[in-house]
Amino acid sequence: MQAAANVDPCFKIIPMPDMDATIFQTATAAGTPQQALTSVITALSKYPSAYRLADGRLVDRLKNAQKTVCFRGGSSWLSQMKSQKKVSIAFVPAVPGLAALREQLQVDQLRIL
Repeated sequence: MQAAANVDPCFKIIPMPDMDATIFQTATAAGTPQQALTSVITALSKYPSAYRLADGRLVDRLKNAQKTVCFRGGSSWLSQMKSQKKVSIAFVPAVPGLAALREQLQVDQLRIL
């Protein structure tokens, strides 16, 4: 992330932690899955190359978020991130099969509301 900022300050990266990773599935020496995700997102949010919306929220895209225990209390986790870590997050879902669905429906854009 720092290399991106060093090479081109305008280049932005959207973090995409893979929620299939063991650290996000079960308790480890690093703590609970929620603590692991908190650590990762907090660390990535400090880089200037982390993509943010105009309102300052960090854009984050969790791969396979539906499979993890981190989101069995997702709204409270988001509130904690904002109040304790001072990181506001805008999630963009990574939905498996979305491209195939878009092709099947023959649409250019498919919005998830």
